Amino acid sequence: MTIAEKVTQSANSTLFTLYKEGLFYKCYNEDAMLFLQKVKEYKVSSKYVKATVSKVYSIGFPTSEVDKVKFKTFSFQVFFVI
Repeated sequence: MTIAEKVTQSANSTLFTLYKEGLFYKCYNEDAMLFLQKVKEYKVSSKYVKATVSKVYSIGFPTSEVDKVKFKTFSFQVFFVI
């Protein structure tokens, strides 16, 4: 899945998607901001991505943190993409 597809999917307000990238889970743009507000604060990274012709915001955390992070009940579904 390309970064452009991940950014497009993050705009969907009914899905919250975490992508497994190596030893980390990452989420992008709207999903990243929602994660910060509802789950846990992490440092937000931003970089310009030519494929999207815009800045892309992301957060990432090690897969080992999944058990430690308290996923509250959300009005949307959380998907882990491996």
